Amino acid sequence: MAGTMWRVGKHEGFGNVVLEEGTFHSLATSGNGWTQALHITPEDRVAVLGQGIVGNLLMQFAKRYQPAQLIAVDALDLRCHLAREVGGPQVQVVHAGEEDPVKAVKELIGGKGATIVVDCVGGRAGVKSFAQAQEMLAPGGLLQLIGLYHGEPLPLDAAKMMGKRLIASYPPSTKREVIAPQAMYALASGEIQVKPLITHRLTGREAKQAFDFLHQHPEQAMGVLMLWD
Repeated sequence: MAGTMWRVGKHEGFGNVVLEEGTFHSLATSGNGWTQALHITPEDRVAVLGQGIVGNLLMQFAKRYQPAQLIAVDALDLRCHLAREVGGPQVQVVHAGEEDPVKAVKELIGGKGATIVVDCVGGRAGVKSFAQAQEMLAPGGLLQLIGLYHGEPLPLDAAKMMGKRLIASYPPSTKREVIAPQAMYALASGEIQVKPLITHRLTGREAKQAFDFLHQHPEQAMGVLMLWD
């Protein structure tokens, strides 16, 4: 996913959540719902492809289920660095810009593939990521597709998906009254870390520059806040 931008007001906090961090609540709610839909167990070996805001938050929520392995994959230095920072020792990071992610994930797991693969890579890069996700999925495994805006059909390989499962997930709206408060509590308690994800703060008058920067320099930007008086 590309970097993400939010507006925040001048007040410093609301309850136990600082407003700058509270701007992540909507995507944290989605991340909470998506991970619940996976039904992760302690035996699972989970790979999350794409460590933009969405993938990073989903990876952090996946930690609470304590899978046997949790692997974060991205091709950008900044996002790999942030995945290590907020993921901690529970998360292994694969830099797809420096090594073959399919081979690396399988080697980390012992050659068997991941039992759950979550593809959070949007845009044109997501076309390649979706193909890689199918290759790194273990027999009987589950591939959850979250990334959007690819601009062309995704390459579903029937031979590689035989005996495996694929879901294209929206967060369960019927549970929003449950998953939204859970996400807010996770932000308030510090279980979900978002402060490190804020890379830039700009004024509302710099909106065009902010959007241009996000589009042109994903290697430098993650969470961009627009501050309003």
